[in-house]
Amino acid sequence: MGFTRTGGFTLWSSVLVAVAAPLVFYVSSRHRLPVAFLLAVPAGCGVAALRETRRVVPFAVGACALVLSLGIPSAELLRSEKAAALAVVADVQRKAGELDAAAETSRRATELDDANALAWFNRGVIEAARGNGAAAERAYRAALAADPTQPDAAANLAGVLVATGRAVEVPPMLEKALAAWPRHAVGWTNLVVAYAASGDRERARDAARRALGFGVTLNPELVATVEGPGGL
Repeated sequence: MGFTRTGGFTLWSSVLVAVAAPLVFYVSSRHRLPVAFLLAVPAGCGVAALRETRRVVPFAVGACALVLSLGIPSAELLRSEKAAALAVVADVQRKAGELDAAAETSRRATELDDANALAWFNRGVIEAARGNGAAAERAYRAALAADPTQPDAAANLAGVLVATGRAVEVPPMLEKALAAWPRHAVGWTNLVVAYAASGDRERARDAARRALGFGVTLNPELVATVEGPGGL
């Protein structure tokens, strides 16, 4: 009854959307979802509805929404968005062959937002292209520290570890990433190689079977190397 006297469903649904808008915008921006601006439409409806009523409660809710929006860490959001943009620029520079410029841009991106796994991954790729294997490894590890399931960083780090005789370190890392991204072909390939390189032929065969089960096509020569008599 009180709900109806203070404006009804139309008003209150608009008010609730107005309250939720800044929160949803912040969360979606952190996760790189570029559609949050559409929330401005229902939020505007909420504001318009508030202007047409003289009751105290809806205005109090609107005031709370304003305070909430002012409390959102906008500086952090801006840094995160700028870091994401710089990561994209760095990748473009790398593809254009401007490796030194790409390295500097990617460094700025990770300094702005050290929790951006993609920025760290791009930095690793750039350092690898520059021939800085140790720096690339550090960047891939930082990417996985930010997101342990980042499949590209896990796959690339696995390649580094296998090439430097540390294949035994690969399986736990790649198994975790592939559990989240089961159709990542490079990840499965490197997992099979890592098991084989560490002397565990049975787990190499099992990894190859699991990859095929997810519809991932592995290199036939790799499969032939690990399958042994009787095939997979």
